[in-house]
Amino acid sequence: MGIGRQLVQQVVNTREFMELKEARGNIDRYPQLKQEVEAFQKKQMEIMSRASSPQEAEQMLMRLNDEFTNLAQYPEVNRMIKAGERFNEMMLSIYKEINEILASYLQH
Repeated sequence: MGIGRQLVQQVVNTREFMELKEARGNIDRYPQLKQEVEAFQKKQMEIMSRASSPQEAEQMLMRLNDEFTNLAQYPEVNRMIKAGERFNEMMLSIYKEINEILASYLQH
């Protein structure tokens, strides 16, 4: 088993991943809501890839977030957002830890 696969196995066993998976599963039970969330996420990605500058991306994302305010009022969507934030924070922490450990190995 490769290192990447081992890391993924560790990640999928975390509370943060399980909560995110459950939250996404709850959204899947509401086809219209799922479709709206997916459309929002697709628009986010399009903005990030098309924007000619960080300022333009920020303005476009602010307008999109105004549209998303209505979606975020659904408890299922709100749970998914919060679970996604916790998962992203965990992953950022893992990346930082890996970078710090690798940096220490490079110094010796």
